[in-house]
Amino acid sequence: MSKKHASPHQPASEPTSGYGPASTLSASHLGTTSTSQTSSRRRTGQSWPYLVNHMKSENIDFSQLFTLSQDYDDSPQTAKQWLTSFKDLRPGSNVSLKLVAVRVIDTAEDNGTSPTYPSMLPVLSKWVRMWFDRAHTARLQKRKIPTKKAQRTFVPEDDDFDWICAYTTDYLKLDHQGLAEEDIVVLIESILYVCSKSGAAVDFDRLLKLLVSVYSRYGCPASVFGKSLYLLCGIRGSFAELPAHFSECLDLILSSPQGPAAVGVLHGFLHADTSKLDNSELSTTTNAARGVIQIFQQVIRSESTAAVSTGKLLSSLLSATRLQSGRVNEALLSLCVTLVEQKPSIVEGPNEQFAIFMEIVDAAYGAVKIRKQATEEGSASSVRSSREMKLEGNGTPTTIRDMVDSVLERILRSSVGFKRSLVFNHFLAYAGQQSPEMSLRVLGYAGKDILKEQDHEHWRKDTLQMIKMIQSSTVSINVRLTAIDIVENALWSPELTCSNRDEDHIGSAEGTTTIDLVQELLTMIKTETNPRILQAVVDTAIRAVMTYDARHFTEQTCSDLAEVIFREPASIEVAQCAEIGARGLVSIFMRSLNTVHVGRTDVAYRKLNEIANSFGVPTEARLAAMRLLFRIRCDSTGRIYISETSDSENLAAALCRTDESAAKFPQASDSSEEHGSSRSSGSATRRPKPTPPLWIYPGVPALPHVPDRQSSEFVVAPGSEIDVGSERRKPMELELSIWLESIITCLQKDSDWETYSYIIVHTGAQLSNVTLFEGTIRQIQFLRSVFYEQVRTTSFHEPPTATGLKKGDVALCIFNAMTPLIAYKAHFSRNECDALVRAFVAGVGSFEGTSRGCIHSLSICCFEIPASVTKNLSSILHKIQTNATQSHLSMHFLEFFAGLARLPEVHTNLHGDDIRHIFGICIAYIKSMRDRRAQTPVSAGAKAEATATRLSGVTVPPFRAKILSAIELPQYVSALAYQTMIFWFLSLKLSERAKHVPWIIKSLIAVDNDGNEQMEKQSEVFIDMMQRTAFSDLGETLPRPDFARESDGSVTVTSWLVGLSIVTIETAGSTGLSQITKRQASGTTHSIYQQSTAEPPPHHAPLITDIRPETTLPTAMLPQHILLQLVTTCAPTSLASQPLPLPDADYVQRALKAFDLNPTVDSNKAGVIYIGPGQSQESEILANTQGSADFDQFLHGLGTKMRLDSAKFNTQGLRSDTDGEYAYAWRDRVTEIVYHVPTMMPTSLEDDPQCTNKKMHIGNDHVNIIFNRSGKVFEFNTFSSQFNYINIVVTPASRIADMGESFPASTNTTTVNASSSSTNPNNKHPQFYTVHTLTAPGFPCISPCSDPKVISSANLAGFVRLVALNACVFSLAWRDRDSPSSDHMSSWRNRLQEIRSLRDRVTREAATAAPEPKRGVALYAGYGKAGPGGRPSLYPEGRGELTGEGRRQGRKAGGGEEKMADLYDFSRWALQ
Repeated sequence: MSKKHASPHQPASEPTSGYGPASTLSASHLGTTSTSQTSSRRRTGQSWPYLVNHMKSENIDFSQLFTLSQDYDDSPQTAKQWLTSFKDLRPGSNVSLKLVAVRVIDTAEDNGTSPTYPSMLPVLSKWVRMWFDRAHTARLQKRKIPTKKAQRTFVPEDDDFDWICAYTTDYLKLDHQGLAEEDIVVLIESILYVCSKSGAAVDFDRLLKLLVSVYSRYGCPASVFGKSLYLLCGIRGSFAELPAHFSECLDLILSSPQGPAAVGVLHGFLHADTSKLDNSELSTTTNAARGVIQIFQQVIRSESTAAVSTGKLLSSLLSATRLQSGRVNEALLSLCVTLVEQKPSIVEGPNEQFAIFMEIVDAAYGAVKIRKQATEEGSASSVRSSREMKLEGNGTPTTIRDMVDSVLERILRSSVGFKRSLVFNHFLAYAGQQSPEMSLRVLGYAGKDILKEQDHEHWRKDTLQMIKMIQSSTVSINVRLTAIDIVENALWSPELTCSNRDEDHIGSAEGTTTIDLVQELLTMIKTETNPRILQAVVDTAIRAVMTYDARHFTEQTCSDLAEVIFREPASIEVAQCAEIGARGLVSIFMRSLNTVHVGRTDVAYRKLNEIANSFGVPTEARLAAMRLLFRIRCDSTGRIYISETSDSENLAAALCRTDESAAKFPQASDSSEEHGSSRSSGSATRRPKPTPPLWIYPGVPALPHVPDRQSSEFVVAPGSEIDVGSERRKPMELELSIWLESIITCLQKDSDWETYSYIIVHTGAQLSNVTLFEGTIRQIQFLRSVFYEQVRTTSFHEPPTATGLKKGDVALCIFNAMTPLIAYKAHFSRNECDALVRAFVAGVGSFEGTSRGCIHSLSICCFEIPASVTKNLSSILHKIQTNATQSHLSMHFLEFFAGLARLPEVHTNLHGDDIRHIFGICIAYIKSMRDRRAQTPVSAGAKAEATATRLSGVTVPPFRAKILSAIELPQYVSALAYQTMIFWFLSLKLSERAKHVPWIIKSLIAVDNDGNEQMEKQSEVFIDMMQRTAFSDLGETLPRPDFARESDGSVTVTSWLVGLSIVTIETAGSTGLSQITKRQASGTTHSIYQQSTAEPPPHHAPLITDIRPETTLPTAMLPQHILLQLVTTCAPTSLASQPLPLPDADYVQRALKAFDLNPTVDSNKAGVIYIGPGQSQESEILANTQGSADFDQFLHGLGTKMRLDSAKFNTQGLRSDTDGEYAYAWRDRVTEIVYHVPTMMPTSLEDDPQCTNKKMHIGNDHVNIIFNRSGKVFEFNTFSSQFNYINIVVTPASRIADMGESFPASTNTTTVNASSSSTNPNNKHPQFYTVHTLTAPGFPCISPCSDPKVISSANLAGFVRLVALNACVFSLAWRDRDSPSSDHMSSWRNRLQEIRSLRDRVTREAATAAPEPKRGVALYAGYGKAGPGGRPSLYPEGRGELTGEGRRQGRKAGGGEEKMADLYDFSRWALQ
């Protein structure tokens, strides 16, 4: 065989390892001999040194050397010495140049024989095989010895094998004249043998280097050509990191004339029949097939000279897919990537060829999918997916998924629709394996092109396949979500929806109809477990329900949603899915509420009730249902709507269910307990850690979307009487009874703290919408009885320990829920009303924090169910008396007493002892406040803050701490206590009043640290009031300027200071007719006095008193006579008791005039502001010129309409010339209030667009009453003013229906009479209102309306007036809380102060002219003598007696001090 020369080829980059194909060599191939032959040869005595020394290259007998070599088969070391002993070595090697093969017979043409080339190659081929066997055996034996892994890789025999391979390689490099083909075949078969046995990469490196030497010089004999290619394919398919010289070896074959044949052989490998191979043979064949594919990829990528037909290649690759091998399919997909990159004709060529290409991609990717599924279904340790196995190549994709993405990306760039549709089909088939990025690309194309056209021939089929893909859990979540969106848009395109909207069309068309597709998609509701996917499907279901008007479809969808909620077993994912299902039903209810399809509303509503009342479902789902159900409201006509807010956020803080309260009250870490939800777990002995609350404010949005503000025209509350006319369908009544029954059931049986707490917090706000439940009275009555029984037996739930709450916090919520039930009084029996009052009485002092709320509720009961309060009044007083020492309740108890005193029909049956208890409580508070004021002064705000801080530790929730914090404002408590005593004293029967005077006066006396008795100024005015009213109920008197006629004679006027009063006597001198005016702190009394003078007997001498002209009338009487007749006798009168005459001086007259301007009652002011429908801005509110009819009715109840131009009362700044002709005012014997009503004031938007004159009044009012008919929540800062402290917001309990009712406009030209609304039968006046007191930031919450209260329209005005009066007093006390003289300055105290001031000045003026008497001189000595100025002194007793304590304290005639109580107690001498 002639020498072959080939161009050198650099080895390719190095990559990993595997096994080549099996191959066997026979002994005949290697020329081995028997043992007897070897022994015979050794007996000749010839030795190898002799042969070596005498042999030359031209006469070496290689057959003899082969025979001689057999002696060294078992001794590689001796053999190596033998081979190197031939001398004449080739430079850089151990090969002797003597061993070069030469042509033996050169007469081939003459004798007809072929030339031969004897060589050492047979010997070397034999030893390559034998020495490998030795090394392989040694390796196997060493593996049996327990050694470190690194030490197992080398055995000494490896050196021998490496040496012989290197020697053979060097031998082939000699300048042989030729080598026999059979010797080449033997060598190649030895190499194939070694490759079939070895798995070491180093062995393949040696052997491939040897093959490169063979192929580069002599080519590959035809007999081993196929085996050699098979070997290379096996190596290529086995090693990730290819052995050195592999690529060089492969290129030598493909670039040789044998290249085309090699390509054909490779194709044949892929087409080979594998059906009859066993597992071992199949594995080898599969490995080789993978190598073939990778070789094709290498050929295409390297642009080799070997021609590879695209068509044949695709056919071979398609044939290879039958192997169903993951590694083969990986190679196929990698080759497909190379094809689309290197051969654009694949994408741009014929569709038939591209179809085969996509068939290969699908088949290969499908096999990978099967392998992946098998891995996932098998051992759990097989985590790594076949899609993630790394492949070779610089810059090529590293995962199967990336490879397919590359293929699809390249195809999607094509504009050929057919090819892109094939990509879409591939995506549908293998979406679970596609990368999310590529899947989204394909979906974008699908949504844009394939599913866009409704008349597409495959539209329904493709859509159905898309739905099937969406249903697969192996697909990426984002991909499924996008697919759902695309399908939804396709299903609900405008034309499609129009054609399928009718119910009759559903399921009627042949084949797959649109509704069938929708229903197929919605089957996922019952099976989908991923919350995000389920949410998207539920959104689609909601859209479907709203699109198709079919009740059975709605019922089926709602049933499916409900089925999600009842899934088992419980888990976090199940709970999330359950919540999604419930919110889906919520959305259906909300969206259908304002449509004619009331059937949807009814079905969703009933399902939601079922969920809310099911204790075994996840808590999240129940809460989702309750969030909607508790927001159901109706307007004044009974039309249902959904409230945007729950109106319960403030109460939620009681259970630490607001972010702010939860932050201030962290849950205790040493006592943890789960709530009773379905997700709870754990044994009784081991407490689980506390879980975050499932509901909290603000938290997540309570509803899926913002509800429609419009009330439904098609759904109404039970019992609503709405006239819809004959042309409209009668609205459906929402069966609210089942909702109330659900609430009752949960209150009785629900053990889940999350849902139970939600119910008790939100029930009260919904019950306040009285119109909503007017048709469910039986359930309301039952609910009342349940509440009452739980309060009576304290059987309501105990909060979990982990919450840190107490049972009182639950009770607080229970009482809050019971309070709106008062509004249902008309439907309760007398006993039921009595029980309601008893429940609130039980809450006073029973639980920490409930007393305040229960007293507020009892205040409402006084107005709404007075008979029941009267019946239980003794119990109420006992409870208050028992808890009166709790300082945080003082203000609330007193406000209750103050209101009760103004309701005689409530307290008419009280006994004297009961009223005495009220006086005792008030006096106790007065003493307590007196002691507090005596302490170091601290601002009220600082005290309140300090108290709240002290109570808001980790043991007391902030809401309860706020309730238990006393409002440190002793000025208000004292003022309220005195005011309450005044009311109750005046409420006593006239015959009973004086009996209470002695002990009241005695109780009011204070004793200082030195033991001195003192009387507060406010106590003095209270005693003054008792003096004026103990024996009279005639009320106010008026002066008569014309009391005397001219015939009565001239009138003489004289005034005295009598004690702490000013007495003025006007006497007509002729007849003695007199008008006596007594000015006191608590009032002024005007009376007429005339002595009944008898005619003198006839024998009586004429009465002559002075010399006067005959024309004048005689003066028969002076004012002093009347005073002396009334107050003096001949007994000595102490200086303190002597009246003090007022001089006829200007300052006295000014003082009297100023005093008469002081009102005899406490005068207050408050704004009354009307807000019309939809109004929220200050300017438009103040621009109102009139209010609604119920607003006018409310004003009439607040007070009396009075003319300003003739007002005889304090108008509180109102003037008839600027503020209108009239104003509303109200007063009793103690207080007065004037209302600033902007609608009654002149309005000129042209001259005053901001209504500054109106703002001037209400902006300076501390208290404003807001009559809010806007339909919106009133914000405190609507009217910006630093003086507004309190806003009493009055809102219809049921939102006013938008039925075209007129409301005041900004100008008179567009104003329509508000009373016209009464003509609308559907818009009658609200029967109930909610009253809520809003306070400025930093201002404490006061009044019974600190939480919203429901009150009937009949009692609204009286209740609000009482709240406003107390708020006015509180505001004044709050304003002056930090001033040095912070005591509340009532009108009476101001009058008393002026009397004292006048007395002090008169005494000072008189004292300047009075000499100081000498010691021992009689008291009256020197009377009438001139003083220092030469004028007789009016007060000869001296300056000390005038200015000292002598005129301030009484003295006993016999000497010694009297007790203060005896001095003040007028009843001692007034009574018989």
